[in-house]
Amino acid sequence: LSAFGHFVLFFDSLFPYREQPSVIGLHGFSRRQREFVSTVFSFIHEHYGENIRLSELAGKCYMTEAHFSRTFKELMGEPPVSYINRYRINMATALLATTALSLKEIAARVGFSDAAYFSRAFRKYKGESPTAYIRSGREQ
Repeated sequence: LSAFGHFVLFFDSLFPYREQPSVIGLHGFSRRQREFVSTVFSFIHEHYGENIRLSELAGKCYMTEAHFSRTFKELMGEPPVSYINRYRINMATALLATTALSLKEIAARVGFSDAAYFSRAFRKYKGESPTAYIRSGREQ
C-alpha cells in the first residue's frame, strides 16, 4: 500500500461509519486526483453492501475499466477490489462487535454473497477466521 493508502485504511478503522471519505492527506494530490478519490470512496462507502462492479466505478469516473484500475492502484497502492474487500471486512468487524447476527447474515450485509468467500477474505485481511476473531474478544 502507498502511504496514502495506509492512511485511508487507518482513518477508516477509526471512523468505520462515516459516509464521506475525508480529504485529509490529499494535499499532495491534484484537484482531479482528489475528485477521483472522493467520487470512488463515496460510492464504495455508500454501496459496499451491494454488488459493486468495476465497470460501474469506472463509469462514475468516465474512464475505461483498465484506466480506472491503473489510476486507482497508482493512487491507493492496491487494486480496487482489494480496497473494497478490505473495507467490507472492516465493516464486518464492526457488525461482529455490535450484533448477534450469524456470519452468513453479516457476510450478506457487507456485500459477500458467499459466506465461505467471506471467511477466506476475513482470514486474508485479519489473519484469522471470523469465528476465531469473535472468540478472541478483539471486537471489543
